[in-house]
Amino acid sequence: MLTRLQQEVEVQQETRTPLEGGAYTTTWTTLVKLWASVQPINAAETYGQEKKQQMTKYRVVMRYLSTLTNKNRFLYKGTKVLVIESVTDPTNRERMMEVICRLENT
Repeated sequence: MLTRLQQEVEVQQETRTPLEGGAYTTTWTTLVKLWASVQPINAAETYGQEKKQQMTKYRVVMRYLSTLTNKNRFLYKGTKVLVIESVTDPTNRERMMEVICRLENT
């Protein structure tokens, strides 16, 4: 897999802080900034809650990071949140990873 890693992404982790009454507040903390290849792979329109929504999926190729799971997310271009759906090591050699994400609609 020969891929140019030219876009910077931030790997983020969720932190939940309990509030009174059983609720909590969620914050996202950047764990690491790294270089990756970020490519849109498809887009689809869905209908939910009486309005049309667009869902765009991305393929992120990056160097192997053993701690990355679908509980993390990427921050891309400073404002785009990419929610991780799957993480794979296509060669099983722990060198590169392919991550499928969806763009979070905000």
